[in-house]
Amino acid sequence: MQQGLEEKGVDVVHERMSDAKHMLEEMRIFYRERCLSHRHFGLRETNVPVRDRVAAEEDYARRLLKISKMPLGSKECGTLKASMQAVRHELENMAIAHAEVASGMKRELEDAVTTLAASTKERRKLAISLSG
Repeated sequence: MQQGLEEKGVDVVHERMSDAKHMLEEMRIFYRERCLSHRHFGLRETNVPVRDRVAAEEDYARRLLKISKMPLGSKECGTLKASMQAVRHELENMAIAHAEVASGMKRELEDAVTTLAASTKERRKLAISLSG
């Protein structure tokens, strides 16, 4: 029997190398999308109107959620696969947190605007009654 004819070791190593290449390509796409989204929405709160900030947070949350659904380490096994799943899970949690921030900002803004509108209406009525 010739050495190597019945052995499958090379095929296994080749398959693992191919899977590693696939995983690296997934990571490259994953982090490219993540960096583009983060850089695009890297806002400073003091310079951004609240309604724009709410819209940006909502959009950022949607983008993060979309990225968290992308495949990452799909052909991996063991602890590396678990790590890649943890990254996706944490990204999904970040998306949820940004959606909650947007919701809270929107709710607080709507309450403040409603209160302001009501007090302005009362002041206007008072001004009209005093002048007329």
